This record gives sequence, C-alpha cells and structure tokens, in this order.
Amino acid sequence: SKESFRIQSDKVIVTGHGIDTNLFKPSDQLKSESEKLKILSVGRITQIKNYEILVDACKFLMDGEINFQVTMIGEPALAKDKIYQENLKSKIKRLGLENYFKFLGKINYYDLPRYYQSHDIFIHLSKTGSLDKTILEAMACGMKVLSSSDSARSFLSSELLFNESNFSELAAKIMAAKDK
Repeated sequence: SKESFRIQSDKVIVTGHGIDTNLFKPSDQLKSESEKLKILSVGRITQIKNYEILVDACKFLMDGEINFQVTMIGEPALAKDKIYQENLKSKIKRLGLENYFKFLGKINYYDLPRYYQSHDIFIHLSKTGSLDKTILEAMACGMKVLSSSDSARSFLSSELLFNESNFSELAAKIMAAKDK
C-alpha cells in the first residue's frame, strides 16, 4: 500500500500483497459453538504493534462481564521487544487479565489458517499505518477485522476502524462486532 512506504519517489511501485486463498480460506468446521468471544492478534511482539491498547480494551471487556479470550501469536525479535513483552505480561497480570490472554509465540505459517478460522475477531493495532499481511489473511479466512491502520481505511468500513490510542473506542468496536 502507498501508506507502507511514505517517502515520495518515482522509484516506488505499489504491488500489494499476495494471499494464498487455497490456504487462507473460511472454515466453519473450526468455529466453536462456545459463548466465549475469541479474539486473535498475529504479529511480532514489539512496541510499534501497540498491544497495550488491546490490553486496556480487554480490561473494559472484563469489567463489562464479556466472556472472551485473546490469543496472541508472535514473538519478540529484539532484546528491547522481549522487555516490551514482559512489561505487557506484567500489565496483564496487574489488571487481573492473566486468565484472558494466551501468548502462543511463533506459529508455523501453514498452521496459521486454523487460528484465523477458529477465532471470531482479528485485532490489528500497528502504529506504522502500513497494510500488514495478517489483516488480509484474517479477512481471507472470513474473520471480522478491527484495525487502527491508515491503510485499512481504504477498504474497511468505519465501524471496523478505531483510533490507535483509544482503548475505550476499541472495546466498544469489539462489543459491537461481537453482536453482529
């Protein structure tokens, strides 16, 4: 997307992303009949991914007695990212959310579709404004996608977009998407 590389240059060619729709596709077989809302986020664990906003939104969900589970797929790449992940886990524990979050670490690419297919809502929080491939993979699997990315504004409706720093808006969007 043009938002992925914000330097003006005649050398830049927007090519888009390729998603293997034979691999990333909907599957009703993996959908749970559980009353629990299953939230998924996929990506590196790093500060630019803005996960603390999801944690704060989940505090709202917990306080509102929403039955939910968050699955985080990805791992930190750098030492500072490992510190960020530990701070994130500390915040989760401090807010009493440790039973709501699962950190799965790195998952094999070919195993990712079953996570997209078995969850209800995909949350994308990256501060870069770029179009992460994970949004498209989630959509290809039939998931509801909520995003704060500038690039998502060109193809997601306003009810699926939120301000990257507004956790209460994200919580409201999750609750609204849950009911649709």
